[in-house]
Amino acid sequence: MITIEEKAVIFAVLLSVAVLRGGFGALSNADGQTATVNGQSARQNVLHVPPEPPVYVLSAPVVPPPLQKTLTPEEELIAEHLGGSSSEIAKLLAGNNDEPATPSEPIATLPASEFENAGMVVASGDMGPSVFRPRGVLADVPAVSAKTVLLADLQSGEVYADIQGSRRWPVASITKLMTAIIAQESLNAQDVVALSQEDVPFGDTTLVHLLKPGESYSVSDLITAMLVVSSNEAGEALARRVGRDEFIRKMNERAAAWELTDTYFADPTGLSSANQSTPRDLIVLAGRIWNEHPGILDITRKVKVTVTDVESKKKKTLQNINQFAGEAWFVGGKTGFTDDAGGNLLTVFKSDRRPVVVVVLGTDDRFGVTEKLMNWFTANYRAVAR
Repeated sequence: MITIEEKAVIFAVLLSVAVLRGGFGALSNADGQTATVNGQSARQNVLHVPPEPPVYVLSAPVVPPPLQKTLTPEEELIAEHLGGSSSEIAKLLAGNNDEPATPSEPIATLPASEFENAGMVVASGDMGPSVFRPRGVLADVPAVSAKTVLLADLQSGEVYADIQGSRRWPVASITKLMTAIIAQESLNAQDVVALSQEDVPFGDTTLVHLLKPGESYSVSDLITAMLVVSSNEAGEALARRVGRDEFIRKMNERAAAWELTDTYFADPTGLSSANQSTPRDLIVLAGRIWNEHPGILDITRKVKVTVTDVESKKKKTLQNINQFAGEAWFVGGKTGFTDDAGGNLLTVFKSDRRPVVVVVLGTDDRFGVTEKLMNWFTANYRAVAR
């Protein structure tokens, strides 16, 4: 016979089992709805199990796009100046440089000393330490009728317009810039040279020779006449005074020393089509003149000059054949023309107090093309202090 105590224990055990099995108070189903069992409303005794998340199969892993840095106006100018895209420059500025941008070593990451070599900052001088920057969105370089063109900062060598600037072309009387350099270095300015018939070059079709055989002029006056009115007889007389072959050898040696690798001189006047160079070499030549022979540019920008025949004391006034002579922005330069070369012009201008050089070769409108390029440049670039 079961005692009251034993009945209490059995009841407690049964009660515990019933609670564990959900016998008391049915649990709600997954969506909380009431189920129907044997026609009567009742709660289902189903435990809630969260559904497994869906599985998506992707054809390729999805990589979130990198954060883009908005460039400031100054950084946009740097991007344009370096030739890289805005996204590449933004990547560099954000420090996200796991992969090299183009160029692989952007100028912006180089030490300050390397900026000068890259043309980003120019050496200080009487024109001041500054560099040209775009004024805004750059207009395209204008179409011009010339075989080859280059426009650059004379001091830094930084190029802004390049139309086949490495193309060799007969330079005609631009040759006389090198002739003037060698003459100044080889002769005394006050030495007197008597012109002879052999100083009138074969093939010279000039109708009026301003300097004539039998006249005598100082070396200084011969250089002046050669640069201002492009006198061929003056160039030949200067070369003959040194020794013509020796003089031409010195011209080519100087070209080699200055690394004018695409330049060759066959005569001191430029009449020969073998006198050839490229705009890139001629810009280097102009830079050398600017730094080492500035007096040559001083002569070429004069509107009129006077030379004196030493024997007769007769003076001759020579009008500069360069149409830019006398203009405020004209620093100096040299004209050139032969039938083979066409019209050539090397010109140094002043823009924002800095020297800018334009070389135009092989054109029927050398002054018009040069002015068109400079007008484009001044409208699109300005010098900004460092």
